Amino acid sequence: MVVQDIESKEYGRVLSTVFGASEKHYAVLDDEDDDPVLEDLRILDYRYMRFSFHPVKDRFVLSNSWKDPTWTDVKTIRAGIDGDEKENRELIFGKNLIDIKQKTIPQLLIDEVCTLTT
Repeated sequence: MVVQDIESKEYGRVLSTVFGASEKHYAVLDDEDDDPVLEDLRILDYRYMRFSFHPVKDRFVLSNSWKDPTWTDVKTIRAGIDGDEKENRELIFGKNLIDIKQKTIPQLLIDEVCTLTT
């Protein structure tokens, strides 16, 4: 069994900013807003995929289908986002980069010797 690290960060924004506007119907609770505030954001990175904890569904959800609701045409997309929104998006989705974990040279040599002996 492998134990994964779960990262918890202060967030303080509404649920739909993480899971999209289509997730609002899951958030209908007794006497609460239909888009509750997430006080903290729990994130799990597993095999280069990022999962966020959905408090209403009570499970980690892959948020790869999220769309910015304000980007309705090319003009608004080209306008981009401001610095504060960029920081919030980096909290949710991580930095926009490919970070592949490479093997060390000794590990590569050991792997190569193992394949030669088999």
